[in-house]
Amino acid sequence: MVGTERLPIELPAGWIAEDDSRGTVITAIDARGRPAGSVTVCTKARGYTLGVAKVRRARDAAEDVYKGLGWQVRLFSDAVCALSQTLEN
Repeated sequence: MVGTERLPIELPAGWIAEDDSRGTVITAIDARGRPAGSVTVCTKARGYTLGVAKVRRARDAAEDVYKGLGWQVRLFSDAVCALSQTLEN
């Protein structure tokens, strides 16, 4: 399990993060203590994908989305937001 102090953002209450060969897997835990969904974040690829999977950079992705000061915060925030929106639907 990744120490949350190593993440560039604070996760929602009850969510966990784990290092994986594909990157950092963030898992939402439901009220019963079961995994509700996951997102994999890869700082090397500078991207994320829903689920536990290898992160591939989209061909049409803007080159400067995750560059510059604070790019890691934006990357992890976008990943958490994407998972949150998926769980709401």
